[in-house]
Amino acid sequence: MLPRRYVANANLNPIDIKMYAANGTNISDLGSVRVSFTVVSTTFLVSEAVDEPMLGLDWLTENQCIWNYGEGILRIGEAIIQLQTRPRRAVVRQVYVAEEIMIPVGMVEDIPVALAWMSYERGVNNTEWVLEPKQVAPGLVLARCILPTLELATAVSVMNLSGASRKLKADTCLEVAVPVKVISPRGTNKASSQALKMDGMGRP
Repeated sequence: MLPRRYVANANLNPIDIKMYAANGTNISDLGSVRVSFTVVSTTFLVSEAVDEPMLGLDWLTENQCIWNYGEGILRIGEAIIQLQTRPRRAVVRQVYVAEEIMIPVGMVEDIPVALAWMSYERGVNNTEWVLEPKQVAPGLVLARCILPTLELATAVSVMNLSGASRKLKADTCLEVAVPVKVISPRGTNKASSQALKMDGMGRP
């Protein structure tokens, strides 16, 4: 499987395949594309719900692959690929539409979403999360928001700026949330509260 950004300008072939993550969440797909590498040419499924290329067990078996962690190599048939290390990736959470919903023209709707864990190391998920603004479909804009620390479900705001009512299907991956550090707990920023009070007193 490939992220869409790896083949952003490629024409995709339609497919009729359902894909699921390890936690049972449906992964929406956009189509398939044929990609040629130095050692092999193969067909990948393409999705915006994944963040990096993925090789399935069926593909590894079909191509007689041997993953040798001790020697740090991947053997694909007769070809040998030297594995490379990379810096530890940031912890993120994927945000999926929980149920199909219609968003009227010019309206902002609170969309029920499911929050999927992407890492299970001790303590890494004990944080709040932020979603950045993003166009999730033509004319549909996801608002920036803070997501709860441990909950598996919440709601996010989406605005319909298109000229027609738009539908978001269940299991659509809206965005990837990243950890955010809370500088001041909610409701305890006395300086901000005082500034608001003074601002309110100064208005006519």
